[in-house]
Amino acid sequence: MAMDDEMEKNLGDEILRYLSKHPHASDTAEAIALWWLRRQRYEESVVHVQQVLDKLELRGLVTKTVLVDGTVLYGASQEESGLDI
Repeated sequence: MAMDDEMEKNLGDEILRYLSKHPHASDTAEAIALWWLRRQRYEESVVHVQQVLDKLELRGLVTKTVLVDGTVLYGASQEESGLDI
């Protein structure tokens, strides 16, 4: 399966971002695909999800509850029956 130039650049950038955060890391191609890239994508998606949740909360579409231990939970707003994003 051939990779286009943009896909190759994006994958290279992703690997280099991981290495900049973990400069002593080294692994096989299989492990890099399985662990490094999965972890990198997970960490980036958490940031994006948090940004969206913050905006939805500001709009009153979700509620935020902070538990005693500091864990933050999000759920449907009681005021909104339709979650039109």
